[in-house]
Amino acid sequence: KRVKLLTFLFFLVIGAVVFLALPPLVFCIFENWSYREGVYYAFITLSTIGFGDYVVGADPHRTFHRFYRALVAIWILFGIAWLALLFNLLTVFMEDTEKKISEIKNKKKAAKEKMNFKYDANANSSSENVSILSGSETGVRKGAQKPLKQQESSHVDLKLIASDHDQEETKPEPEKNTGQETP
Repeated sequence: KRVKLLTFLFFLVIGAVVFLALPPLVFCIFENWSYREGVYYAFITLSTIGFGDYVVGADPHRTFHRFYRALVAIWILFGIAWLALLFNLLTVFMEDTEKKISEIKNKKKAAKEKMNFKYDANANSSSENVSILSGSETGVRKGAQKPLKQQESSHVDLKLIASDHDQEETKPEPEKNTGQETP
């Protein structure tokens, strides 16, 4: 992330000097414009607004070098490419930042879900999930628990079933029929 930010800043500073600070000096010399007018022309041209109120090499009272307008055209092409590069770097930087933010949100969400972990209270691997409540009956997730009275009755039912099972195991086996009836 630092490398991308430093790359963006490097190209921003170097490009601002090469495409927005130096060309107005050239325009001051060749076009007889003020530096402010040169900066205005550079910005309007490279941002592709292009009002047309300033045009290079169009003064009929001045003579220009043969390749002056061609060099300005090359400057415009490279300047627009520089702006496209800046927009691309900025977009990549913002996408990476967005990914980091979404990762942080997902980690927070996972941690929150972990804190709301459902604990299976039955040792028999019952299908009913019961959440651990810390002193209050609130905080139950959407329909994940039965109402409190139903929980209590299901726990009582489980205890009864378990005690019935224990009693069946501890009952003495019926004696063999000796001819006497037992009341």
